[in-house]
Amino acid sequence: MYPIVLNADENYIKYASVLITNIIHNINLSANFAKNPIHFHILTNALSASANT
Repeated sequence: MYPIVLNADENYIKYASVLITNIIHNINLSANFAKNPIHFHILTNALSASANT
């Protein structure tokens, strides 16, 4: 398992989503991710509805 932990507030969540998207698009498909999946964890205290879009 590859745990990736991000700490994001209202101002940083859009950059965290770009990071996650880039990691997913650039993974090595020859690697066996069934045995070693990527787990993303985002730590935040609150996000407004506008940040969730």
